[in-house]
Amino acid sequence: MSTVNYDQPITCSASRAIKSIFNGPNWSSNLLWLTIAALLQSFFVGSIFLFGYGASLLKARAGLPDRNSPDIDSNRLGDYFMQGLWPFLVYLVASMVVSIIITVPLMILMAILMAVGSQMGDAGGVLVMAFVVPLILAIILPMAILLGPITIRAMICQDFQKSFDIGWCVGFIKLTFREVVISTILFMVMGLGIYLAGFAMLCVGIFPALGLLSGAAMHLLAQWYELFLSRGGEPVDPAADAIVDASLI
Repeated sequence: MSTVNYDQPITCSASRAIKSIFNGPNWSSNLLWLTIAALLQSFFVGSIFLFGYGASLLKARAGLPDRNSPDIDSNRLGDYFMQGLWPFLVYLVASMVVSIIITVPLMILMAILMAVGSQMGDAGGVLVMAFVVPLILAIILPMAILLGPITIRAMICQDFQKSFDIGWCVGFIKLTFREVVISTILFMVMGLGIYLAGFAMLCVGIFPALGLLSGAAMHLLAQWYELFLSRGGEPVDPAADAIVDASLI
């Protein structure tokens, strides 16, 4: 596999990931499809579609600053579902394992803090709130750091077993750790603001907000992969029918 040549340093930007949905004249149609996917996430259909959309972003090198996100093509809905199936299954299994290792102990700790806080009155409430944000970060950040590279591999290689290449994932984390942490934190802060804005619109705006954030999250993964490649990371061998431009000169 050839090495990628870059004329300028690659950066990760949470705001660019969010703004990417509005690039191009067909942004309203793209947001509509992402909103529908957000509505259907409870039935898994929406999640599978979103992972397929993420695969198309990686294929189009949408993480580069000078590349717009590809439009969602209504004639390729079947392709999105096919490309999103393996990443969805990989993410489902990986997130369950990571949750058991990280989330469950932290949730138990949070429950203990809330129980103690309830016995301390107002002072206990302040104490609990002081620990809530760090605990949330302690859950989300490791999830993003550990699940990000696995998900990226799954979207590119379209293979369940090959997605769990621990050595490659460790190399990915080493090369991108700082940027992944910073962009994830900023994405969380911006995402909370967007979600609250949607909630303020008589709750009607929640689903467009979730659709926007889901699509932006896929774009952020594409940025991470571009950063990884620009620092000499080993490209993932793509599926035979899904050549990834970012892995080629």
